[in-house]
Amino acid sequence: MTDQVTVGKEAIKSRALKFVVLIGVVSFFADFTYEGARSITGPYLAILGASATLVGFIAGFGELLGYGLRLVSGRLSERTGEFWPITLFG
Repeated sequence: MTDQVTVGKEAIKSRALKFVVLIGVVSFFADFTYEGARSITGPYLAILGASATLVGFIAGFGELLGYGLRLVSGRLSERTGEFWPITLFG
């Protein structure tokens, strides 16, 4: 009986480790894509003829919008208690 419990715990630990590693790999590629896109936004807008002021405004507004959405979605998830649907949607 003890052997079965030990085997069950080991299987759970193995699956948990695989899940954490998988989430880490997904997070790495998501960050890689996001940062890559951020790095070419300025030069791309410059090619389109945007001034440095406009590029700075667009980048700053994007950051402001991101922080604002975090605030709104955080309050919404706290009020509704629906953390996972909001996490998966966002």
